[in-house]
Amino acid sequence: MDQHIGEFLLADYLLWTLNKHGNREYLRNLSMTEPIYDLNELLLVVSDRLGMIGKGAKPNLQNAARSFLKRYRMGCFGKMTLDDLT
Repeated sequence: MDQHIGEFLLADYLLWTLNKHGNREYLRNLSMTEPIYDLNELLLVVSDRLGMIGKGAKPNLQNAARSFLKRYRMGCFGKMTLDDLT
């Protein structure tokens, strides 16, 4: 499913939703102090924190996006849904 929508788009929507609802569990989970609103900035932090380095010592942003989504699905950011229930 992620491949059809795109992991970057899903991760961006997840980050937006977490911030919109004031859910800061991702900060604690990733040992961060300040909220991040830009996906690329977040993925750079995730790749650095988790040692996701690709060819040429460049951050592997694809793996960082996958890891961010996986952590959400494992409940690391608390119980929440991305669906609009209104």
